[in-house]
Amino acid sequence: MKSNGTYTKLCPVSFGIALGITNGIAMMILAWVSGHIGTGTDVVHLVSTFYAGYSTSIGGGLIGGFWGLVGGFLFGFITVLIYDCCLSCVCRLGVKSKRKEK
Repeated sequence: MKSNGTYTKLCPVSFGIALGITNGIAMMILAWVSGHIGTGTDVVHLVSTFYAGYSTSIGGGLIGGFWGLVGGFLFGFITVLIYDCCLSCVCRLGVKSKRKEK
């Protein structure tokens, strides 16, 4: 993390990996719980229109975990790039944080 005055830039790769892992695990758990209990099958079928091979089986959960990892990484990476870009623009304008200085 790089400090830019009172604001801190984020690392896009680290944030993308963290969000990707979280999303991948969530997709696997959703598929497996849905296949075991039967709750949430409609959500799995909806997500399977975007994630090829995603289903309520063990293999489908692993495939969904992979697609969740990829999708979460891309979303987190792009989000942090936009955040850092906006942060650079704000700091160039000389806008300071409204937090009290200690």
